[in-house]
Amino acid sequence: MIEEISDFLISLLPSTPLFFILYLFLFLVISSFFILFFSKKFKKNPDEKKLMIDDLIKIAANPNSTTDDLFAALKLFNNNFSFDEKGAFDFVEKVLMHKNRKKILFDYFHNEIINKHSLYKNKLEKIERKALNK
Repeated sequence: MIEEISDFLISLLPSTPLFFILYLFLFLVISSFFILFFSKKFKKNPDEKKLMIDDLIKIAANPNSTTDDLFAALKLFNNNFSFDEKGAFDFVEKVLMHKNRKKILFDYFHNEIINKHSLYKNKLEKIERKALNK
């Protein structure tokens, strides 16, 4: 039984130089196909939309945004943007004034954002007080 299997495997190997060249050609074609196919599949799309502050403002302005949506937007803002950008203060105000705001938003805002952006501390605390008094 083992001899039959080994004979079968040996018979698959090329017996002449022409078959050997044919095997190499087939291997080259198949491997090239896989490389091209998978490289296109995993290639980053250069047309991907970059996250903009306007996208975050749309989330904050949407009355259907949940607290989780607002919290995620606030985290994205803190990681990717600064208050030097146009609309940053507007975004923060919209998040803190949103109808679905909760304590977690204020905690994150006060502990993370205000501490990270200490140059704007007075203005940010003013926005926070305004939202808390709403």
